[in-house]
Amino acid sequence: MARISVIGESLVDVVGRRAYPGGSPLNVAVGLARLGHQVSFHTEFGLDEHGALIAGHLRAAGVTLADGTQRLVATNQAQVKLDAQGRASYRFNINWNLPDDVVPPRTDLLHAGSIAAWLEPGASKVREAFAQSPAHQLRSYDPNIRPELAHDAAAVREAVGFMMGRSHVVKLSESDASWLYPQLGPAAVLERVLELGPRLVVLTRGALGCQARTATDSFALPAPATEVVDTVGAGAAFMSGLLDAILTSDLPTTLTGGPEGPAAQPVRTALQAGLASAALTVARSGANPPTGEQLHRALQRGN
Repeated sequence: MARISVIGESLVDVVGRRAYPGGSPLNVAVGLARLGHQVSFHTEFGLDEHGALIAGHLRAAGVTLADGTQRLVATNQAQVKLDAQGRASYRFNINWNLPDDVVPPRTDLLHAGSIAAWLEPGASKVREAFAQSPAHQLRSYDPNIRPELAHDAAAVREAVGFMMGRSHVVKLSESDASWLYPQLGPAAVLERVLELGPRLVVLTRGALGCQARTATDSFALPAPATEVVDTVGAGAAFMSGLLDAILTSDLPTTLTGGPEGPAAQPVRTALQAGLASAALTVARSGANPPTGEQLHRALQRGN
């Protein structure tokens, strides 16, 4: 069991007349807690009905809420539309802030992602937490760009670059890559991000699986065959599966600055775990990441 701190926005996904707890960082926190880790979540949501829904969902998963989480604010919302293939698109009503004393706690992993890293006023506090993180603390980041909220594209790209440069593990999607680097193909995107400083960069490609780069190795893995119900929470499920496999290996030492880069086989194993976690999630409705037992069984079947 690793000690993990996740920083980022939480919201409700409104699908038709129903509301579901959501937000990429929230889904990563829930995914890691379901996989058996001790997770503290630094976020903000209201004392309203939607806030109570989020609080109950997090506590049921075993996630600890940081002090000051529930405040006199309106809980953020995303209106979700699913196409015929189950792919989700979003329209947001969101504000983002954090208490003033967000300091990197003594945990094994600090993770942040999505809107939280560039939507002010909370974004400055997220970047400060990463800047103050001790050298031995593993840091991971998932840009999860939402172009409809990125009104100042140059500022967003600058903030994303800052976060990628202070992370050891970066996971981005094809849509993130095309928005950040519209002129580059997948291999060139991985190379560009690697130059910023992370030691492992992963590009998820939906049904095509994923590609990844370290300083010494390149990877391309197919996605497991599965029937897709919807893609809500798929990226977060990949992230939680990837991080779980990293944390239960010797990769944290090499990723945070060991004399040698990460070895190829444990990286490949971690990528397979991310893909299996995402496949389990898209096969059922909503952001519903697997438990440790479910992920273990899926990996065993894959082998």
